[in-house]
Amino acid sequence: MQKLFILLAIIASVVLTGCGASMYPITLASNPQGAAVVCNGQDLGYTPTTGYFDKEELKKANQTAYDFFGNCSANWVSGAKANFADDRDKSITMPQLIQHFSGSLTKTVQRPKTPGLDKDTQFALQVQQMKMQEAAMRQQAQAAEMQAIIGMSQAAAMQSQAQSMQQQTLMQQQQMYQQQRANWGF
Repeated sequence: MQKLFILLAIIASVVLTGCGASMYPITLASNPQGAAVVCNGQDLGYTPTTGYFDKEELKKANQTAYDFFGNCSANWVSGAKANFADDRDKSITMPQLIQHFSGSLTKTVQRPKTPGLDKDTQFALQVQQMKMQEAAMRQQAQAAEMQAIIGMSQAAAMQSQAQSMQQQTLMQQQQMYQQQRANWGF
């Protein structure tokens, strides 16, 4: 049983922390949230969204933060748009950012002051609700997986216990048979 708990702890730590220790999380966020993130023409989801990058590759590339974030924009449903790169990013490299923000990095853009803010905040609420539902579904799936693992382990333990009981019963029957034979004089 102790081995089962150790196995479950290992599985949980891999699921919760991810497999690669050299992966560096970069979160793209916006105010208000719910903007579609597009980088190099690729849709990455709604803000806030996190991507995981190979830390060593980011250090080797030695590109500026402006180059890294320059092709990424936040696009709100109202049509408002903001780029994740700004002038401050021209003077700092990604290795410098990684060194300064050792655990993770969050880059946040502010929505420009254009019409449609009400529409964007309403959509942000819908995105937040959708993300909460997705998180709840992931948690339910993980719980079901853990129950299946525990169930398989419990089934194996019960099967082993049943086999042990069958062996004990067989031994008791053999002992009773031998006693009866001895009592009858065989």
